[in-house]
Amino acid sequence: MKALIFSLLIMQAHATTFLLVRHGETDWNRDKIWQGDSDLPLNETGKSQIIELANALKDVPFDHCITSSYKRAKETASILTKLDPKIDPRLRERGSRNFEGVLIGTHGNEVKKEYEDSALVSERVFAALDEAATAYPDTKILVTTHGGIIKQTLVDILNLDCPVKEIKVPNASAIQISHKNGKWQVDHLYGVTLP
Repeated sequence: MKALIFSLLIMQAHATTFLLVRHGETDWNRDKIWQGDSDLPLNETGKSQIIELANALKDVPFDHCITSSYKRAKETASILTKLDPKIDPRLRERGSRNFEGVLIGTHGNEVKKEYEDSALVSERVFAALDEAATAYPDTKILVTTHGGIIKQTLVDILNLDCPVKEIKVPNASAIQISHKNGKWQVDHLYGVTLP
């Protein structure tokens, strides 16, 4: 966590820095059930995970906070910061339609057909991030969101040629990205692993 604090305290000149944090655990995360658009709160483990992250981030002076409209992301934001978060539904989790509430791994390739299209996810997420980078230049922005959103962000910025399921984004993990001169870059991964 020291690397997290250090890199966030030393912001790039003329760049907007974002810390995208995946919400803490929910009961469905614990039970390995597709969540998608289902609006579930954090469980006690999830709250503890985010409290631990909040302690690590207590000295980071975020200027703004943006959160997904789902309970689990809003709760995460309320634990991580005293800032009044802007709620942006474009940061909601990728929808999984008919598979929400179903045990992960029980339907194989059928799930891919039911997922919200990657291009549509990218379009809405980067519309939100680009808007924030323009509205709040040269600042540190905390974003509380979802695993699928962080995975798609990494695929897009790094131009990865892999299925998003191969990227591991545990609850309460994060990525640091920055926007400078109209370009996005990934600065650091915190608990996130690439294939």
